[in-house]
Amino acid sequence: MSADSNHRSVTAAVIGSPMESAAMRLRVQALVDRMYGDSGTVGNVAPSDITSLLSVFQKSRIAFLSDEPRLLVNTKTYVLNKLLTRRPFHHIDQNVLIDMRRYILLLAEVLRSFQDESCSITIEHRLRSVWYYEGINQMSHDLETASRARSSSLEVEWWDAKITLKHCQYMLLSMGDSFRVSDHLVEKTILVIQAVLQGYGNQYVDAKTTLKDILKGQRRLEPWHEEYMELEGMYFKTFGYAKEISDPQGQKEIHTVVQLRDKLEIQLTAKASRHSSIITSCQRAWGEATGGLRESGPYEENGYYFEYLIVDLLYKASFCLPLGCRRNCFGEMIGGVRSVLRWSHKSAAPLHMKATDLYRRIDGQAKDDQVDYIKEEDRLFIEQWMNEHPGNIKNKTNSWE
Repeated sequence: MSADSNHRSVTAAVIGSPMESAAMRLRVQALVDRMYGDSGTVGNVAPSDITSLLSVFQKSRIAFLSDEPRLLVNTKTYVLNKLLTRRPFHHIDQNVLIDMRRYILLLAEVLRSFQDESCSITIEHRLRSVWYYEGINQMSHDLETASRARSSSLEVEWWDAKITLKHCQYMLLSMGDSFRVSDHLVEKTILVIQAVLQGYGNQYVDAKTTLKDILKGQRRLEPWHEEYMELEGMYFKTFGYAKEISDPQGQKEIHTVVQLRDKLEIQLTAKASRHSSIITSCQRAWGEATGGLRESGPYEENGYYFEYLIVDLLYKASFCLPLGCRRNCFGEMIGGVRSVLRWSHKSAAPLHMKATDLYRRIDGQAKDDQVDYIKEEDRLFIEQWMNEHPGNIKNKTNSWE
């Protein structure tokens, strides 16, 4: 087989072939057939289908960590292609934002599953472009459309979906592209020559279309994303994967929460001395320009996406803590909330909403457990901040959980 043919297909240099779980594959096939059974372009996706498919992929992840049979890359690719090319959101109603968030969380887990492969994954260039432009980009447009009529009570859920979709974009960018650098240059050169010829021949419409193709670009992968993948892996091994009974005192859980808080505060303090509204404004202006002109897709609208995702991990962890370690873990989480409110820039409203949502979540658990997990000085600081910044906290009339 030639090198070129290798580059034109989804390839995997397998090192020790993993065992496939036939039961998982059949379950995935049944769910996908139900979601995308007809020949149309719109999926017929129920929330229960998304939840069930996400559960299978999480079980496959646990099987990978346990060296047990799991889903193989061909099944993952099949599902990923369906999710990105058969989007089910072509309507707007009061529930669509929640449904889209759920769908994007599934997409994130499917994309993440490729990290489990002990091989080099290369995606055929045209398929990868379809996934990027007609999948991720169109989903971003769908999300923006759905957000126009959102209530203030869904602000955190909207940002969860937006930032998770950006995470999905980065995971797709991290996959290998079958085009080498020279291939990209040749393709661009051909398009430039074609545009010149079309313009010379008064084919202005065709020339305009070709120019748009030339200007199309994909965003670059930010360095922080690799760090986040490592933190998410640590989180899952602690809270999503338990091979034996957890220590009732939760020493592993405490260690993971401390690691997450430490990384959060390192990021916050590093940005506190150099972040400014001017930088944020320039970042947003460039993102909007490239998103419209170059169709580059979702962009980071502020400088705190990494921190937002870390707080999101802490939020998820807050539901998985053994009783014996809740006081210590919740104390660390509240310390992280204080650090966000103290050190982040005023432009970081989504991060402020996420952090105060975590505070409210812990306060609610304290009432349920009848244990005061929040120190009085921390409570006073956070409540005072919330009273002074009412526009940066979530409306309490709706809760995702």
